[in-house]
Amino acid sequence: MLAAILSAVASWLLMTPAAGALPLAAGPAVAQVAPPIKGALLDGKAYDLAAMRGQVVLVDFWATWCEPCKLSLPRYAALERKLGSQGFHILTVSVDEEVDVLKRFVAATKLGLRVFHDPESKVAERYQPAKMPTAYLVGKDGAITWIHSSFVVGDEAKVEAEVLKALAKPAP
Repeated sequence: MLAAILSAVASWLLMTPAAGALPLAAGPAVAQVAPPIKGALLDGKAYDLAAMRGQVVLVDFWATWCEPCKLSLPRYAALERKLGSQGFHILTVSVDEEVDVLKRFVAATKLGLRVFHDPESKVAERYQPAKMPTAYLVGKDGAITWIHSSFVVGDEAKVEAEVLKALAKPAP
């Protein structure tokens, strides 16, 4: 547990440049094609973000130790239930190191979201989320349409508005 906390603090410090320092390399930007995410989900099912072209996908980076993540996840799950029939899906990417901690959290919360476990932060390295949680909205064309960092109650309205904009765009 202490290792996870120290790792999180170190990651945050590395992602937060000091005043006057050169900015760190940025992850993908809006209008860029989303970096690949392919592999087995926590439940064992195969997942490939590239196969979701034509759909709108919110890729959410989070961790069980992240308090804002605990606010966002149930709201994102509700949004997927509301808009899933229109072609909206959520993929959560957990950067937790301990799979048992992650499995207990997922079982206890019963959110029903797709969980991609990224214990070595290989996927997170491609996206370089600014903080936890950070969500990347991927449009029907596979490009990132919007990025949202952190989460406070009420942000779900902003997220829903962006999702509805992305769903309204025709598929390529």
